[in-house]
Amino acid sequence: MRLGPIAGVTIVVPDLGAAMEFYCARLRLVLIERGQIPAARALALGVKGWVGASFASFAIGGAILQLIESAHALARGGSGWTALSLAGSAVRIEPEGCFGPGGEHWQFATARQDSAATTEIHSLTVAVVDSIAAHAFYRGLGLLDASPDVAIGRLQGGQLLRFEPTPSVPGDAPDGGRLGIHLVSFARSDASGRRLRGMDDPTARVLGGAQGEGLELV
Repeated sequence: MRLGPIAGVTIVVPDLGAAMEFYCARLRLVLIERGQIPAARALALGVKGWVGASFASFAIGGAILQLIESAHALARGGSGWTALSLAGSAVRIEPEGCFGPGGEHWQFATARQDSAATTEIHSLTVAVVDSIAAHAFYRGLGLLDASPDVAIGRLQGGQLLRFEPTPSVPGDAPDGGRLGIHLVSFARSDASGRRLRGMDDPTARVLGGAQGEGLELV
């Protein structure tokens, strides 16, 4: 099994209305759905306090960006998902990037000449305390094929996974979870690059990464 491309990103924000304004006006994403989190989904995400929480979903290339409102979420800090990079001719390049309403860091990659007009996810960054454990975890998921000292892994579809050192792991979160990037959803492929579907491999699941980052295999 190999991971990629990125199928979705779930971000926790303190105020959904303000976050929607940011993503519409600043990143120019298109709203596709708004509603409340079903109980089954909240439990799958591992935060029972999100049952009935308000959410909004945006199209971001071939992926879905979902915002979940949680007024009682704590700041993230430490290890876990920290940043996403966008590319595409529709992206307004900002050299230093910007921070979203949940503290997530958005970076901007120079668009390739063959880049589509739509905005796409170019890479994501995970902050790690133990780089050896992190690399071993992602090699086990079929992502990293190189030696343990690599700083970048390549997903199916050409997206990148970057590793960034950090000195600490965040503590336990309350029922409101933690702000920022909570979960990244990955499509799964076999060794030939063929997309795995539920009928081929029904083990789609949410799991925790080596540094506490949430992953969903879909």
